[in-house]
Amino acid sequence: MFKIEKTRAVDPDAWQDANRERAIDKARAALAAPGDVVTVTDSGSGETLWMAVLGRDGRCHEWSGQEPRRVRVSPLLSTLD
Repeated sequence: MFKIEKTRAVDPDAWQDANRERAIDKARAALAAPGDVVTVTDSGSGETLWMAVLGRDGRCHEWSGQEPRRVRVSPLLSTLD
């Protein structure tokens, strides 16, 4: 089981999914506002497998435990006022 957590000061949230890739897809979809941070953690070991933050510029900065020295920056996910 993989735990998905969204951290925002006003409304932290957490849920789970049994499939790692589906958990990452759900976590990505949860990024809604600049400053949102999502993590996917292995519920058994507590290891952080993937995390992302939505930057002020609207780009998603992703980190994966499979490539710990690399941060992937995705194109704009939203438009900012």
